[in-house]
Amino acid sequence: MRMLVTGFGYLVALVGTLSMLSVPVGHFLLGGAIAGVVLGIAAQQSLGNVFAGFVLILVRPVSVGGHIRVRSGALGGEFYGTVTSMNLTYVSVLTKEGLLQVPNSSFLSAAVGPWPTPEHADDSERLVTVRAGRVEDVPPRSENPDRAGQSS
Repeated sequence: MRMLVTGFGYLVALVGTLSMLSVPVGHFLLGGAIAGVVLGIAAQQSLGNVFAGFVLILVRPVSVGGHIRVRSGALGGEFYGTVTSMNLTYVSVLTKEGLLQVPNSSFLSAAVGPWPTPEHADDSERLVTVRAGRVEDVPPRSENPDRAGQSS
């Protein structure tokens, strides 16, 4: 708040100084408004992803390491994967085809739900686990002694 008030004070002092020096302040204000509109239009998609990122971070519909199913026509249909990271612009999802970085605005508008737990997934799918920000492969059921006694 202090920085905002200080910046506003400097702006008022600058405009006051320019008007006392008989510099046409209206031209600067009009130029600033036009530049703001042009930059806003140019950065619309990026700003949309940032605001969607804030919503995803606050609401947390998914978390890193979660197995998800995403349905969206804009993203090419349905895909399954594991969330490997989330930031202000993209959600990274590891699918069996590879790493997919989904823009936050598209992810927020898609239907996202849980993916069946790895115990119920096909052995042919590449399963991963996320530990301390690193992606590690999970061996298939026949090679994983932790799952040897489990049944589907």
